[in-house]
Amino acid sequence: MKESRSVLVPIDSSASSDLALARAIAMAVEQQAEIHVVHAIERTPAQPAFGIAVIHPLRRLK
Repeated sequence: MKESRSVLVPIDSSASSDLALARAIAMAVEQQAEIHVVHAIERTPAQPAFGIAVIHPLRRLK
């Protein structure tokens, strides 16, 4: 069984962040993981929104 781990993904309005988030979402789907945005702040147009997405394994109920 492959070990799952939490992954932190920075989110802002840059194209590289969009790509990082898209990859993180794909990884989460593949690993059946949850995605949580734990920090998000809406800024002015000069300072766009940013945050951190935390991807971690699902806790299965027994």
